[in-house]
Amino acid sequence: MHMPPKPELTPELITSRSEFDCLAPEWNDLLQFSAANSIFLTFEWLSTWLNTVYPQAKLFVIIVRDKRGKLVGAAPFYLTEFKLIKLINYRYLRYIGDCHSGAEYPDIIAHTGLEEECLATIREVIFNYREWDCAWFPNIAGWTGSQKRFAQCFGEDLSFSRSRVASFSSFLLPASFEDYLAGLSRKRRSNLRYLEKNLLKTHAISFEFCSRPEDVGEYLAQLFHLHGRRWRSEGQCGSFIKKPLMADFYRQFAQLSLSHNWLGIFRLNLDNVAYAIQYGYIYNGVFHALQEGFDPEVAGIGNILRLKVMEWCIANGIKEYDFLGEHSPHKELWASRERSGSQLFLGAPRKVKNNLLALHEIWPTGRLIDQGLPADHAYNP
Repeated sequence: MHMPPKPELTPELITSRSEFDCLAPEWNDLLQFSAANSIFLTFEWLSTWLNTVYPQAKLFVIIVRDKRGKLVGAAPFYLTEFKLIKLINYRYLRYIGDCHSGAEYPDIIAHTGLEEECLATIREVIFNYREWDCAWFPNIAGWTGSQKRFAQCFGEDLSFSRSRVASFSSFLLPASFEDYLAGLSRKRRSNLRYLEKNLLKTHAISFEFCSRPEDVGEYLAQLFHLHGRRWRSEGQCGSFIKKPLMADFYRQFAQLSLSHNWLGIFRLNLDNVAYAIQYGYIYNGVFHALQEGFDPEVAGIGNILRLKVMEWCIANGIKEYDFLGEHSPHKELWASRERSGSQLFLGAPRKVKNNLLALHEIWPTGRLIDQGLPADHAYNP
């Protein structure tokens, strides 16, 4: 049987920002023709993160080109450091945009039809360059093939390989809002109707979607304020206070994503004053809900807004509402289903210092490992 010749693929390791920026015209084209297609892997997301969160990141971006020079594969990694028990330094691979942004679903990007060849080529680069000691990839989706792609790139020749289950929450939107309501429990429908009816007795309610560039700053300011107000009522300060770099990322990416029709910011007003905000992105037929804020003194205001966002999504042809993050009983009330994925912590082969990590069930999320910049600390260039 005649076998077709294998494509000639050439890898390249990108380590400078100028080299990475040169990939802008072709990056998203590759992403569109891959199984990894996600807003969290767009060039706009990655470059905004590098601009706002970690400008001095040491890039370790592996790209693959075919014999015509076309970009057919990419692994957007960077190198950073952590310390084990504050004494032993480790250099480890992470994916660009992974923290202070809300990103999930890291992946290896490979052109459809060339996936096996691309992954094998990327693997060669990963193991030929000995600069990394470990790799940490949280929140990998379990339904897109990304777990298999990571396994093919990193394989079994490791000093250790650990995986934990990651939980996600999402649901497919039906064709009509009436169908969606019919899928909720009778108690849930009754509660939502009561909450809105009760507010309408004393307030004029209006629902708004941000569509103009000049309004983005106002919506974001309201999000930061109401998000903080909500969490202060529970004795916490909220993400944007704990992670000011995240607020910086939102400010820059919100305008950019609006220009691509990706931005989804919604608010619910009572008497023309914003009392609830929901912030997310619309990409590839999915609404990804990242953050929300609401006045905790107004009963059910956040739930009323979420229901109206779902109605808007259905009316505008959105096929899925992705809660992101962990599945929870609260999300189940909205007919959400749990999806699973994984978190990977991997050790490079033939590294003596990895023997310590191989012998103990240690993860880069506990007290024994300081994740270093930018994951745990505000970055001040």
